Amino acid sequence: MKRVLGKVGLQAVVVLSSILLSGCNSSSSNVAQNTNPIGEERATITSDNVDVILATSVSGIDKLASLVDGVVEQLPTFSSKNRSITDIDITTKDCENGGDISVDKLTTSGATLNFTECREKGYLLNGIVVVDSDGDSYDATFKNFNAANSVDDITLTDATAHIVGEDYNFFIATGNATVKGNPIEVQNFTIDKKDRKANTNGSLKSGCVGAWIDIATTESLQYDESDNLTDGQLLVTGNSSDISVSINQDGSVTVLLNGSLYKEYDSVDSLPQYSEYCF
Repeated sequence: MKRVLGKVGLQAVVVLSSILLSGCNSSSSNVAQNTNPIGEERATITSDNVDVILATSVSGIDKLASLVDGVVEQLPTFSSKNRSITDIDITTKDCENGGDISVDKLTTSGATLNFTECREKGYLLNGIVVVDSDGDSYDATFKNFNAANSVDDITLTDATAHIVGEDYNFFIATGNATVKGNPIEVQNFTIDKKDRKANTNGSLKSGCVGAWIDIATTESLQYDESDNLTDGQLLVTGNSSDISVSINQDGSVTVLLNGSLYKEYDSVDSLPQYSEYCF
């Protein structure tokens, strides 16, 4: 599966997505009990701003999850699926297009990796990742880690991930991203991807909204072999207000605003897009 939230700009997932994680089972459908950052303003969702909230919560998470995918794709070289950490016998690995990754504190199961101006697969990578391998899976802890492509970037101030092949459980305690110049902040944000299901859960603030919202999958997002969304539900919660986004079996999308029908969309592609409202 290459997408977390379907065809809304995601090139590879979350997350989100959901980005994107610790203690979250992708086969379950738990309603998030999120708490937005203490002392920070929370968005009130109304008919006046529902479109921009939708763009931030669905399309925005999609783009965030794509960046998370880009980070995860840099690490498989160090997993036992391709090359075990215990087989690394060098202290520095040159990146394919410049920069390097220095290997420090090597143990029988892991290492500390320091990315310095490392250019791999279209990304510029800087920061520290602590990797601990266990068979075909591994855990990664990110500290002040930045990944940037030609358009967007993401900084993981404090994040962890459990990775098994193409599936992962990604938890961002604090982090931020820039999508085409527009900032997105996340806290306590989870993107959980397994098989053809995904879940997301956490708090998000974008520059075009200016206040925090909580986002969660109340039903796991499910995909067909072409990565089209076939089922699932998202709940976006603000200040005494919420939006429910339901993916129907025929591909249409039903959006409820504070429990009442807001609009029916023909498909996920018809939802308000981040690029329309946040630039």
